[in-house]
Amino acid sequence: MVTLFPNNADGKLADIVETLRRLPHWGEWNARRGAGQDFRCVYCQCDLLASVNDYDSWQLDHIFPSSRGGPHDFENIAVCCRTCNLLKHDCPPSGSTREQRIDDARKHIQVRRMAKMDELEKLRILIHYAPGGGNPQ
Repeated sequence: MVTLFPNNADGKLADIVETLRRLPHWGEWNARRGAGQDFRCVYCQCDLLASVNDYDSWQLDHIFPSSRGGPHDFENIAVCCRTCNLLKHDCPPSGSTREQRIDDARKHIQVRRMAKMDELEKLRILIHYAPGGGNPQ
């Protein structure tokens, strides 16, 4: 993965964050976390600026879910895609540091993603799905 701000020696990250936070629908947390994560989902690393669909899936996530008592503060917030946020749901990740909790959440998401993929494969077989067309109507 190419990092947009590898060492931030020239201060571009701060300039970009300052510009973004003044735009509608961005705010400080979206700008800081988004730029700090190279505009990628913290869990699956998808590029959230690659397409309109990816950009539209941008969400702020409580790493330790607020529904489970996680704080609503900057340290507990990450930018993620809608799919990862839905797969993670209200799983309370283990770990004492932010990075440990993110890693644990990634593992949980991966398990749920694989289960969802199995379900999708069974559905495709059931309906004789053919990628690229020729599917039953």
